[in-house]
Amino acid sequence: MSRRGRLTQSGSEQREAVAAEVMARVVDEGLGAPLPAGARVLVVDDLDGHLERDLAALGHRVVRWCRLTVGDRPGAPWPGAGPFDACCLRLSKVKAAFEMALHAAASVLPAGAPLWVYGANDEGIKSAGRVMAPVFGPPTTVDARRHCRVLEARRPAAASIRTRLAEWRSFVPPPLPGLRQWVTYPGVFAKGTLDIGTAELLAALPPLPGARVADFGAGSGVVAAAVLRDAPDADVHLIEADALALQAAHENVPGAKAHLSDAWAAVPPMRFDHIVSNPPFHRGKGEDFAVLRALLVGAPHRLRPGGALWMVTQRQVPVGPLLDEVLTAVEVVREDGRFRVWRALAPGD
Repeated sequence: MSRRGRLTQSGSEQREAVAAEVMARVVDEGLGAPLPAGARVLVVDDLDGHLERDLAALGHRVVRWCRLTVGDRPGAPWPGAGPFDACCLRLSKVKAAFEMALHAAASVLPAGAPLWVYGANDEGIKSAGRVMAPVFGPPTTVDARRHCRVLEARRPAAASIRTRLAEWRSFVPPPLPGLRQWVTYPGVFAKGTLDIGTAELLAALPPLPGARVADFGAGSGVVAAAVLRDAPDADVHLIEADALALQAAHENVPGAKAHLSDAWAAVPPMRFDHIVSNPPFHRGKGEDFAVLRALLVGAPHRLRPGGALWMVTQRQVPVGPLLDEVLTAVEVVREDGRFRVWRALAPGD
C-alpha cells in the first residue's frame, strides 16, 4: 500500500454504516418495542447520519445529538430538550463517555420509553449491558446480524441519574506548571493529563509573543494554555470538533477564542502566524486520518506568508511527503522512539 493510501483509509466508516443499517431494521421490522407513527426519536452519535436518514424515511421525527461536529452539523455537549419517544445510541469505545450518554438519554426519556444501544461485536457491544444495567436495568438482545448487535432497555420509573452536564464536570491537577486546576469531562482526550505526544510538541515549541496562534484539535486546551502562559499577549484560538472538549477548553483557557468546527469549516476567515496541533488519528475503533488531511489541506491557506505549522505525529504516520506537497522548509525538530515533532512554513510572498 502506498503512503498516500494509508492516509486515505477510513475503516470505521463501513462499520458505522453496517451498524446503523442493523439498528434501522430493528425499528422497521418491529423487532423491539413498537413505536407510534411519527415518533420523536433521539439519535445519539450517528456520525455519518446513516441512521438519521433511515429513520426519517420511515416517517419518524429524528433529533440528532452528537458531541462531534460533522461538516456543517454542529455538535452539542448535551442533548436538547425532551421528552422523546425512544433513543438510539451508538456504542462509544470510551466507557466513561458511554456512561454519560446513557444518563443523558435517560434524562430526556419518559418512564417506559425504549433505549436501543447498537454497535459491532468487535467494539464490545456484547458486554455493554454491564454499563447499561445501573441506569436502565439489564438489557435484552433484540437483534444480532452482520457482526453487530442491538440491545434494548426501558427507562425505569425510578432511576438515579445525573441530568445536567455540570454533574459530569471533574477537576484534576494542572497538566503543566503555572496552569490552573484543570476541568475535564468524560471522553475528553487524555482525561486532563499531559499525554506524551503533546509533551513532545510543547518541548519543541518556542514562546510565541504577540502571535496569532491556532490550537487545531484543541482538546481540553493544554497547548493553548501553555502558549498563553509563556506569551500572555498571544492571540490564541481554540479549534475543536468535540463540543464537550471545547466546553472544557473554554473553561480551562478563558483567554482564548473558541471555534466549534469540523476542521476549518466554521473558523472565520483569518490567517495565523502559527498553527499548533496534536491531531487525532482514530475514529471509533480504527485508524482515521481525515483530521490530519484537513489540517494539511487547509494550512497553506490559513497561515500568513512565512507562518509555521507545528505538529506532532506518531513516527509511523507517513506525513513527511504530504507536508512537502503543501508547505516549505519541512523538518523534524524533535523526536523520540514514538513521536516526531514537525515544523513546516507557508510560502512567503
